Amino acid sequence: MKYLFFDYDGTLTHDGVISQKNKEYLSKAQAQGHKIFLNTGRSKGNMPDHVLNEIPFDGMICGAGYMEYEGKVLFEEHMPVPALEAGLKYANDKGCRVLYEGVDNVYSNQPNQWLLNINEHLPFGDELRITNMTLGRKLDCEDRELFYGCKVVELPTYFEVMPENVGKATGLKFIEDNLGVAHEDIIVFGDSENDIEMIKFAHTSVIMNHAPEFLSEYATLRTESDENGVAEGIIKILNI
Repeated sequence: MKYLFFDYDGTLTHDGVISQKNKEYLSKAQAQGHKIFLNTGRSKGNMPDHVLNEIPFDGMICGAGYMEYEGKVLFEEHMPVPALEAGLKYANDKGCRVLYEGVDNVYSNQPNQWLLNINEHLPFGDELRITNMTLGRKLDCEDRELFYGCKVVELPTYFEVMPENVGKATGLKFIEDNLGVAHEDIIVFGDSENDIEMIKFAHTSVIMNHAPEFLSEYATLRTESDENGVAEGIIKILNI
């Protein structure tokens, strides 16, 4: 039995759509007894309902700080209040959007039909169940100290903030340490810089065709396809 972990944006999805072939081979992997997990930088509350309803994941890791398996929550780590407060001040000062990504909902300083107004839910507290925070601009070097004590993942046009002790490999380590899963049974699928931690940790890693070139150093396989990259990886790695 293998344990397969899939990034969502850019890996399971291509241009925001999960192909029928990807869905087909996720189902085939499960039918052969393998376990499939979502492993996304999005919080659970920021995942489209139709994805969670259409794909019967055995488990999921969302926003790095939340993990469930077979319907049971294994861990849930909330963002520290000082970081949440710093994020709101930073976003308002810089004129950008901040997303407070929670297990149940997503809040923002710039609300819309999908995002709740964070100002209506202050002061910050654990009842919001915020596992990670995303700010919609590049982080300036001089502002990094604002998020001291947290893990910051910088990408070209935005950055993510999460509790210091979690990351995209946290759930992988957890199931190895607590569920007796062998390291060689861990397989991950990713596509971008923020997947580097799980790609380096896993025994076997599949990266999508469009992934940055530097990830090839750590990957077992780079796919030829983007749209059906997950299916291609499953076929080649599991010989399905």
